[in-house]
Amino acid sequence: AFKAICKTIGLQCDYISGGNHAWNRVKINGKWKYVDVTWNDSGIKKNRYLLLPKKKFNRSHSGNLK
Repeated sequence: AFKAICKTIGLQCDYISGGNHAWNRVKINGKWKYVDVTWNDSGIKKNRYLLLPKKKFNRSHSGNLK
């Protein structure tokens, strides 16, 4: 759903999976940022998994980070 929303508003977005979980990366101002809409909705800390750089996102996620 997030990828579809990004496409609708003209943002380049990729779907990425690792194990039994998936997330996205979105290109904003020429730079890739990572988003996990599932974990971001945990309510523990607002926007903890929203628009993170690859290095920081990689600390909590594994898989095929592009």
